[in-house]
Amino acid sequence: MQHKLNGENDMPDGYILGLDAGTSVVKAAIFDLQGNELSRGARSVPITNPEPHLAEEDMQEVWVAATEAISHALVNSSVRADEILGVSATGQGDGSWLIDRDGKPRGPAILWTDGRAGEIVDTWNTDGSITRQFDVSGCGPYAGTTSAVLRWRQENQPELLDGAINLWCKDWVEYNLTGDASTDPSDASLAGIDAQNRRYSDKVFEAFGINERTRAALPPLRNPTELCGNVTRHAAHVTGLREGTPVFKGQMDITASSLGVGVARPGDCMA
Repeated sequence: MQHKLNGENDMPDGYILGLDAGTSVVKAAIFDLQGNELSRGARSVPITNPEPHLAEEDMQEVWVAATEAISHALVNSSVRADEILGVSATGQGDGSWLIDRDGKPRGPAILWTDGRAGEIVDTWNTDGSITRQFDVSGCGPYAGTTSAVLRWRQENQPELLDGAINLWCKDWVEYNLTGDASTDPSDASLAGIDAQNRRYSDKVFEAFGINERTRAALPPLRNPTELCGNVTRHAAHVTGLREGTPVFKGQMDITASSLGVGVARPGDCMA
C-alpha cells in the first residue's frame, strides 16, 4: 500500500498507534505525525494475589485487553486501519512472562510487584552478589526484578523453564500481534545485561547464579526502533488493524516515558 507524500517535508500521510500495557490498564492511542493524540481506548486487567506477597496476571486477559483497547481507539477515530503507518508498544517492566515454543503461556505472569524472590535478593545483598556485577549492569535488583524471579523459578519451577521463552509484558502483546518473540535492552536491563554494550552478560548471570538452562529462556534483543514484525491475519481480525501493518519493538514504560518528556541527552533527567 502506498501513502502519498505531502510535498512540504516528504513525510508520508498517516498515523501511529501506540500501546501501553500497564500493570492494571492497557491503553491504545492514535497519533498524527506531529504527535497530536486523536483517539484512545483502554481496558482494565485484574491483578490476582494468591497470597498477600504474590502478584500475578492472566496473560491471555492482557492480550484480550490489548485487542479491545486497539479496537476501541480505531472505532472512536476517523482514522482507517490502512492509514496506520506503524504500531509500537511499551509496558510494565520486570517480572516474568513465560511462553512455550508454540506461544502458549506457561501459567500466569509474575509481576514486578511480586515479592516471592525477596529472600533471594536479601542473600544477594549480604553475600556481595550485587556488588560483583554492578560495574557491568549498573543495576541493583529488587524482589520483582526479572533476574530474581528467574532465579526463583530456577529453584522452584525448573520444569517451566525447559523449552520456555521469558518475555516481558510489551513483548507478550507484540508476540500476539506479530509472532515475534524478542525483547529490548530496557526490559532486559534488570535481567542480566552489560549496560554499555546492551548484550546479555555472563558476569551478571554468574553473580546471580542464573544457570545455562535459565539463560536459554531469554529471548533475542532488538533495538527499540527496530521492526520486529507485521500484524498477522489473526491479530488483524481481533484488533481491526490492517494485516501487514509494521510493528516496532518499543521499550519499557519508564524509559519510554522519560524519552517522551525529552530526556534524550547526557545530563537530562526527570522526576
